[in-house]
Formats: sequence, structure tokens, C-alpha cells
Amino acid sequence: MKKILITGATGKQGSAAAYELLKNNFEIYALTRDPQSLQAVSLEKAGAVLIKGDLEDAEGLKVILKKVDGLYLVLPPVWVSSKETDR
Repeated sequence: MKKILITGATGKQGSAAAYELLKNNFEIYALTRDPQSLQAVSLEKAGAVLIKGDLEDAEGLKVILKKVDGLYLVLPPVWVSSKETDR
């Protein structure tokens, strides 16, 4: 079974992708800042594995990316980063 990490998993695009991939026998890792939100709980009930975190946690993302086969990346509408390395 292919493992896919989805960022923005509780939003419209991310959740639509997550549910479709779950229906097609993918193992979904759903990145969420709030694993107790209604959307996150619904994803978990559908079979997704919830990962508490966000896109600013580069070290945490490195760890989870080593465990998955693919990434569905949904970026926030406005990206403001305080990291000097984001050039």
C-alpha cells in the first residue's frame, strides 16, 4: 500500500484528495495543526493517520517524509516565512 502525506489535509483540496486516495487503498498521513478538529477527526475515522504539525517544522517534516512514498502539498494562500533559508 502506497503511503501519502497530505498537507492542508483538513482543508477543501487536501481533504478531497485524502478521501479519494483512501477510497483507492492508499495509506494517508494527514498533517494537521489541530488533530482534535472536526475535520481531522473525520479523516481519522475514514482511515487516515493524523500527524500533528505544520509546514514551519522542517525537522518534523524530514522525519515523516522518510516514511512515505509521496506528498500532496497544499500551501497556505499566503506564505510568510521568517527563515532566512527560504530564498
